[in-house]
Amino acid sequence: MNLNTFIQNKIEIEHILPQKPEQAIVDSFDKPNEITKYISRLGNLTLLEKTINASTGRGTFSEKKAAYPQSVFLLTRSITEKPVLGTNTAINRAVQDLKEFTIWNSQAIEERQKMLTYLAKQVWDMDQAV
Repeated sequence: MNLNTFIQNKIEIEHILPQKPEQAIVDSFDKPNEITKYISRLGNLTLLEKTINASTGRGTFSEKKAAYPQSVFLLTRSITEKPVLGTNTAINRAVQDLKEFTIWNSQAIEERQKMLTYLAKQVWDMDQAV
């Protein structure tokens, strides 16, 4: 991947649960009174190309999830499908513990946040006690 991808404003932070959700999304969320607490959590955020992000808008997870596999970012693609690159590659080993999601609620956000934390500790070879 080219560094220019990141410095030319082609990448945005996608809020899977939208920053300004429509009332229907709030009402369908499993913890509607706590929805603002979940919107900015790491588990609810992912990197997404600007063009793809523009097409997803403030839609529901069901509407957005078809767009995530189109991303070049493995962590974004892994939200709805486990990426596979070769056989027993470092990337496959790194993403083997990632879970795909079929619904997006408070439990999914918390679980994804724990997975991302665990992955960061593995990638940066950090002591698990940190």
